[in-house]
Amino acid sequence: RWEADHPNRPPEDQILIESKCSTYEMGYDKALAAFEASLTKLQRTTLDVYLIHWPAVAKKKHSGPEHRIARHQTWRALEHLYKTGRVRCIGVSNFSQNHLEALFEDGIEITPMINQIEVHPFYTPTETIDFCLSRGIHIQAYSPLAGGPGSNVARASGGELDGTKRLLTHPSVQKIASDVKKTPAQVVLRWALQRGFSVIPRSSRSERIAENIDVFDFSLSPDQVEELNALCNAEGAQKYCWDPSGVL
Repeated sequence: RWEADHPNRPPEDQILIESKCSTYEMGYDKALAAFEASLTKLQRTTLDVYLIHWPAVAKKKHSGPEHRIARHQTWRALEHLYKTGRVRCIGVSNFSQNHLEALFEDGIEITPMINQIEVHPFYTPTETIDFCLSRGIHIQAYSPLAGGPGSNVARASGGELDGTKRLLTHPSVQKIASDVKKTPAQVVLRWALQRGFSVIPRSSRSERIAENIDVFDFSLSPDQVEELNALCNAEGAQKYCWDPSGVL
């Protein structure tokens, strides 16, 4: 649909297509079938990125042993897809340090290339990030502007705890935005890029999408980066989206 609506889109080699294996599709055979289904829906023969979406199997208590087994089986399927040239990059999403350590302990041939996790100045999971960096796993930040009105925390609070609104109106973000003559959203995205993360902000509004892309013509100073780093201890700082910490 997007391709049909954008006949003057950039060349295919400038667009990264990413998909995920869902919690209902974990296990070796299910993961392979899910990948083929994604290719059919996307009308592709290969993908750029394929991730395990969540460290647990759907509809199972998080304390059960089946999750670790399913993660390992699913990862073996992704390794097969990578080795046979079906996908250029494989990784995981919402995996904590414990989940990654278990994966290595269970025996894998290919280290995950990406861990897609929630990261923003209000929530920077240092242990997981440091572990990933030590293993050469790239951090891809989802909800990089903190969880908006659709986040788990916002919905649970009746919209009162809108992480994006709280973050973008924070005095530190506002001041830095004024100093560098950029929007608060651009400042926060630039912070993530300078921390070495890639970012996947979400928007359906063309003007917001354009704003989010326009972050490569300025830099934050080391002091500005440190000021934003400190927001993880500020009032309102918290995780706004899914929490995998209870999954064994």
